[in-house]
Amino acid sequence: MTGPTLVLPGALYEQLRAVAAEPLETAGVLLASMVSTEKGIRLLGREYHPVPQQAYRIREVDRLGISSEGYVPALSRAERIGAVAIWFHTHPGDGSWPAPSRWDDKVDADLAETFRVRTNNDFY
Repeated sequence: MTGPTLVLPGALYEQLRAVAAEPLETAGVLLASMVSTEKGIRLLGREYHPVPQQAYRIREVDRLGISSEGYVPALSRAERIGAVAIWFHTHPGDGSWPAPSRWDDKVDADLAETFRVRTNNDFY
């Protein structure tokens, strides 16, 4: 069985594509609705909430540090609209790899419970 498929409307795709072109690592929270189909789970992208500039403690080409003010408001929005909150960040630059790093795995483990509790959703 394959994992969920992310489906993005054109405007949201273009927004995320622009974020991916930033020269520094950039982050935000993608809100999506989860739908089960005969082909599997689809995550339908609804909104992207970028981390505000003032919430970056560190922002470099290969490193991020973000205060909770950078994502907690998006989690509140996710709870209000019944959405799944997806932590999103880039790996910019030539030769970058679009897969989680060991550091990303640690950050995911650290964020997972907060995202689940704050959105009142079992999924992260």
